[in-house]
Amino acid sequence: MADFLPDRLLRRVKNLTSAFLGAFVFDKWTCNCDGRQVIFHRPADDEGSSYAAAMIDQGFCFNDGDWTFPDSAIRSLYPRRLVYEKVKGMESFEPFLSRIENLPTTELEACTEGIPASWCEPEPGQLGRLLETLYARRRALRQAIIETKNSSLGPFPNWTRAVAVRSPLPEVGSQEKRLSRS
Repeated sequence: MADFLPDRLLRRVKNLTSAFLGAFVFDKWTCNCDGRQVIFHRPADDEGSSYAAAMIDQGFCFNDGDWTFPDSAIRSLYPRRLVYEKVKGMESFEPFLSRIENLPTTELEACTEGIPASWCEPEPGQLGRLLETLYARRRALRQAIIETKNSSLGPFPNWTRAVAVRSPLPEVGSQEKRLSRS
């Protein structure tokens, strides 16, 4: 088991793309403010000598227990960019992206079953608000990925198509037209 592999071995990790892209989408959704941590291991059922990646330590999700979501384009990235070399576009983040976007509320709620109410003291309603926030954030994932792609870090070197970032606010002219109609 190792927490670091040299580039030549890292490129040969059998689940490199799926593990890191799945973790990236999850970390964006949950606002994991810690650096992505991973352990590389040789699976017991594998007779070869290749490694597999296991994502560990999600303890800083929801902004380290603050249960706030201060998004940042450069957050959630693994520091060794070669893990993102196979990203060609938004489709590279499938099936993880669609699975979260289409997550029914019942499945999200099922994740909280068995959580003792005392863990949410002194404000037990905060767990319900957290679920509402996570449910709402599923629809913002694509935009968060585009913002990361367009960031100054350029983490996805082989995603060559230009991607426009949607402005969160309507254009001033369109807003004025709507207001003048009312």
